[in-house]
Amino acid sequence: MRFAEGDAMIRHEDLRTVRQIAEANPGAWTEASLRWLLFNRNENGLDRAVVKVGRKILIDIVEFEKWLEEQRLGSFQGPVALKSAS
Repeated sequence: MRFAEGDAMIRHEDLRTVRQIAEANPGAWTEASLRWLLFNRNENGLDRAVVKVGRKILIDIVEFEKWLEEQRLGSFQGPVALKSAS
């Protein structure tokens, strides 16, 4: 597999399960809230932090933290809803 210049390989030690993130940050995340974000990952931009192997979903914590910072700054430009022609 070839990577474009600037692309980094995923580091195994940066991968976390939903449970690991929830347990490490009990005041911020529940497993349910993380699963809701993951369910909507294609709309909210979190898909770039997700590694799916079969049914197993792992989260790249580095990309997740970048995504969180974008949310804080309001810089995420998600999919644009099309206006109906009425």
